[in-house]
Amino acid sequence: MTKQLKLFLVLVLFMTFVSCKKKKVVKKPEEGIKSVQPQKGFVLGQEIDTTELKKELLPKGYNYEPGGRRDPFVSLIGKGYQRGEEEVIDLSNLKLVGIMKGPKGAVALFEAPDGRSYTVRQGDAVRNGYVKEITDKEVIVEVTAYGVPITVKYELKRSKLK
Repeated sequence: MTKQLKLFLVLVLFMTFVSCKKKKVVKKPEEGIKSVQPQKGFVLGQEIDTTELKKELLPKGYNYEPGGRRDPFVSLIGKGYQRGEEEVIDLSNLKLVGIMKGPKGAVALFEAPDGRSYTVRQGDAVRNGYVKEITDKEVIVEVTAYGVPITVKYELKRSKLK
């Protein structure tokens, strides 16, 4: 019986090796699919008509209508909040609470009596003037009052922790 089992195993192994022989697969081009032939190449500096490219590359019948929603492809981390022209900060009743320096320059942090915070950079517009300079311990603002430029310094007062 063991002799029959050995013969059976040899036969199975032989059949396995014979059936695993590599076959050459020849792909026939499908009907309806055109082979892409390169057209005239683009020359460096040549203007490209992007409207034609969009027509060729975008799927037919696709049209995105935002309907007042934000663009989903714009980064949420990007530029951050940008003040408009009408939102000029009045520093007269604000308190300087911090100055931070980074690779893009210094930023001063002011706090209003109601707890809201405002940040300004060198060159930012404030009511009747602009931020002239931000140093380690103070913010220098040039304000025009009655046609006369006045330099106002806001000093950073270090308070002890309680």
